[in-house]
Amino acid sequence: MFFEKRIINDQAYIYRVEYVGKGKKVRSYLGNLRDLEGDVLDEVNTYFERKQNKKEFKQTGNYTTFLESDMVIENFKFGDMWLVAQIEKMVNLVSIVDSVLNKRKRVRLATTGLFFLLASINRLLDPNSKNKMVDWLKSYALDHIFNIDDKIDPTQFTSDAYWHQWNSITENQLKTISDIFLAKCCEIAGVSNSSSASSFDTTNYYLFMASETASKLAKRGKNKQRRDDLRQFGLAALADNDTEMIMHYNVFEGSTHDSKVLNENLGEMIDQARKCGKDNILFIFDKGNNSEENFKYIDEKEGVNFITSYSPNNITYLMLIKLDKYEIVDCKYNNEIDQEISKNTKNTDILNKKKILAYTTFQELWGKIRKVVVVYNPDNAKKQKIHNEENIEKLRNWIIEAKVKVKENAIGYTTKQSVVNLYKKQARKCHISSDIFELSFNEENGLKLNFRKNNSCLNELERKYGKLVIISGNIKLPTEKIVQLYFDRYVIEKIFRQTKDSDCCSVWPVYHRTDLKIRCHVFCAIVAYSYYRLIELKLRKLIPLKTGKYFIDKMSGVLMNRIKYVALNMRNREIYKLSKLDSEQKSIISEFNCDISDNNIVTK
Repeated sequence: MFFEKRIINDQAYIYRVEYVGKGKKVRSYLGNLRDLEGDVLDEVNTYFERKQNKKEFKQTGNYTTFLESDMVIENFKFGDMWLVAQIEKMVNLVSIVDSVLNKRKRVRLATTGLFFLLASINRLLDPNSKNKMVDWLKSYALDHIFNIDDKIDPTQFTSDAYWHQWNSITENQLKTISDIFLAKCCEIAGVSNSSSASSFDTTNYYLFMASETASKLAKRGKNKQRRDDLRQFGLAALADNDTEMIMHYNVFEGSTHDSKVLNENLGEMIDQARKCGKDNILFIFDKGNNSEENFKYIDEKEGVNFITSYSPNNITYLMLIKLDKYEIVDCKYNNEIDQEISKNTKNTDILNKKKILAYTTFQELWGKIRKVVVVYNPDNAKKQKIHNEENIEKLRNWIIEAKVKVKENAIGYTTKQSVVNLYKKQARKCHISSDIFELSFNEENGLKLNFRKNNSCLNELERKYGKLVIISGNIKLPTEKIVQLYFDRYVIEKIFRQTKDSDCCSVWPVYHRTDLKIRCHVFCAIVAYSYYRLIELKLRKLIPLKTGKYFIDKMSGVLMNRIKYVALNMRNREIYKLSKLDSEQKSIISEFNCDISDNNIVTK
């Protein structure tokens, strides 16, 4: 092994070069000399001067190669995991896990809590398989990140070790751990009874599990990522709209209907939401969760109410009401349009036509009088009209082709019923009602197909463009608030998108083969998202409108350099030094009440 010093634009860059056999060399970048300061810089310069004086180098242009090196410089990742470790100090997941499992700390052996923590950090920073955990942990300066008495040995965290650790946990213990953890995170985030509402929804994740492997969770069904060829499991979650923190989650069988999932989780969600500080609970969910049984349960619970959407097909008479009966809603979207109008008065009429309108009435639904709000969005109406016209045209073209096939007596087009079945199947693919076209058949001189548009059905479809029906269980709630609260349901969708981000907080990849391991794996992803969101809440005052990913990426540039002298006269001395920090990195460190001292980060 030897070093190369390259002078590029008057800057000195150091590379370590190693022979890997058969004359092949591997060159790795170690750092810029300008990052070294004080005594360390003096020692490094002295080292290079000594090598030059002894003529133990080879000069090639701007490249200086130093032979028979007695100094090793290594770079370890530091900043991003340090940032997560500061959140861990506030939450203390390790203690929560170990206290529930009654695990005593053993010398030089990591506890189950530490296994969970490091797996969760991996989900947050660099989601990958447990087989890669050891190498990933070795790339970090763990002993400088976590204040633990015993050194963390990365070689302990193998895939087999995770299997044995998670195999010792029961499903009830994991649920207790997750409830305590989420309640603690919500307390730190400031979830309280004054929070506006709680959004509920479900999603699913595919996993790579063989068909013959026994599992209650992994089932085949309609996958949201269009991986119907793989087995999947579902995730239901309840989140606070104000803080965007998860208050409750549950992993369920992959092919279960949403309304059934809500019914099975309602009791637990109400209890957990109250543990998180919400006495009055307002559930926001979509029409896929609607069922008589669910609303009956909510109505019987004191301090619990709901806002949901409703299919326009079940309330068609409201679609006939003309738009001049609708009123402009006081919501964020319309307020943004008003601000734009104040800046540009020339487009006032155009912008006013974009405003969201609402019509309010009351109707008995699910055994009680409910407040019904029909919301009209002009922009959505235009988009839906264009989209449906394209799909109608696709269906029309298919019918024209089918006419030719019927005339030619092609296979599958020989009978009325077979043609009608194929037509309905194609209509479903185009997401259009099969009533849009009326098919007729003439059997004189062979089967012939004719068709025409159903104008009454088309008019009924056009009346629904841009309209959303919202139902509120609380009839005293103002229309404006009902509309805005339902629009804020995007929070839960945002959380699900984050858990499907391959770079940060991802549930994928999932290679586990038992239900318990899948539940443990998902819990790690929930921990990762909770820490991600707490980072955002902690630092959003420092740099507004930035995501947790921005802060993590910013701190990932902070490295821990280890300079090791292996010569006898140096007595194997090691020096640890942080890479040079920019102003934002220093501000982030300062926000956690920390400062830089002796080339390390310490609490003030």
